[in-house]
Amino acid sequence: APAHNALPLDIIGAAGFDHHFNSLDGEDEDELSAAFKKIFQNSQSPGVLALLENIFPILRYIPTQQKKQVATSLASMRRIGTRLIANKKAALERDDKTGSNSQGRDLLTLLIKSNIQSENEAHRMSDEEVLSQISTFLVAGHETTSTATTWALYALAKHPHVQSKLREELLECGLGDEPGMTELDKLPYLDHFVRECMRVHSPVPNVPREATHDVQIPVSKSYKDKHGVERNYISVQKGDIILIPILTLHGMKEIWGEDASEFRPERWEHLPEAADEVPGVVGHLMTFIHGQRSCIGYRFSMIEMKALLYSLVRSIEFSIDPKITIGISATAVIRPHVTSEREKGNQLPLICKPVSVI
Repeated sequence: APAHNALPLDIIGAAGFDHHFNSLDGEDEDELSAAFKKIFQNSQSPGVLALLENIFPILRYIPTQQKKQVATSLASMRRIGTRLIANKKAALERDDKTGSNSQGRDLLTLLIKSNIQSENEAHRMSDEEVLSQISTFLVAGHETTSTATTWALYALAKHPHVQSKLREELLECGLGDEPGMTELDKLPYLDHFVRECMRVHSPVPNVPREATHDVQIPVSKSYKDKHGVERNYISVQKGDIILIPILTLHGMKEIWGEDASEFRPERWEHLPEAADEVPGVVGHLMTFIHGQRSCIGYRFSMIEMKALLYSLVRSIEFSIDPKITIGISATAVIRPHVTSEREKGNQLPLICKPVSVI
């Protein structure tokens, strides 16, 4: 796998459940990694039958090669996940008996430990529920960050002046090769660059939400409904699905100014007043949504992206062939493709040169 895809997978494997995919080593692909990728790839191109199944549920019983691949991959993930959980439990029980603390602080270990220590049975998760978190960790911790990093490299290649300014900050900050999380957060232009990437190239284009009760949502501008009645709100009933158009919101001139379509990290030094009113767990961005259902891994994602960029930009200069036009493929996440080579699928060919010889 390309390094910018492989590295986030290795990171979430280690931080999520102390599992080492070794994706960067270029060796035989890890079975859990292969199973996860197969499922995700199939979900990206569901086909006509899968769409019809939403209308005619009986069609779900038609066997297809794609369904067989997904079933095989799911079985592999379940088998490996069950083994991981059993090993974690056994290790924690040994630690409890010996009074030692040999287990790490990966998410799966902490989840199981919290489960064991919970006195209220109702607050404990079943093994089945814990098992489901493994795929959640993989999807949330790999695909989105991998996609965001891909678009960040594209932004660097398309905007050489931004790349030069960022590289200057990273080389002159004096933080060495392995800065900590707090140190990375103190680099202003790196922070502005990552935020602008999340605004212009949000990896997830939109997010669905289900209304838990009837509500009237106020709108900034009144409109006429189908009966010609002017309204200043939208009525939503319990059970309605609302699609939050993240990319559209991030590109609105009414919020971000007349240059909303431009990639300009400097905008984060002085945001328009309208942008200051936008909610979000990260600086007025809807990338990670907001409120009780916001992304719990947003800090992990932001610092992982900063760490990757810190290492890459200090060492490599990125550019792109001006004859190539990059388009977007919008599915669960936004992926790049070469418009003249659509049949080759998603790709982002970049020219990479060592900084030392430029």
